[in-house]
Amino acid sequence: MPIISSEGQILIPKFVRDVLSISSGDEVDFQISGNQVFLCKKKHKKKSFRKYFGDLSNLQGANPDKIIEELRGKSDDISS
Repeated sequence: MPIISSEGQILIPKFVRDVLSISSGDEVDFQISGNQVFLCKKKHKKKSFRKYFGDLSNLQGANPDKIIEELRGKSDDISS
């Protein structure tokens, strides 16, 4: 039976960590119902990577070499 330390910490038994697929560094959530406490692995919402492409949507289908050339300038434009 796990015991709460003086710092309020508790060791989660290995079989519970295995069932919940919890490992070091994972976040957990406690849910309370009456006098019972439930331990749940915190689920992270998958963030849509598409929102980061919002400003680049106008480049869809464009030639990558042309995009780089526009961003960097032509090689003969570089001053030494």
